[in-house]
Amino acid sequence: MHYVRNDPNFLNSPVFKQRTVVYPKLDGALPWRADGGGFLPAVALLVQELGYE
Repeated sequence: MHYVRNDPNFLNSPVFKQRTVVYPKLDGALPWRADGGGFLPAVALLVQELGYE
């Protein structure tokens, strides 16, 4: 396993920065897909079974 050590950004300001995470909906386009596609149906079904909406 690879660990990052001595991150200068963290060492300059060693605090936890809490951020709000926005999860994409399971239907519709995903922002990281250049083709405008969404999750494959099998992936959407799996994540629904795991409790995501």
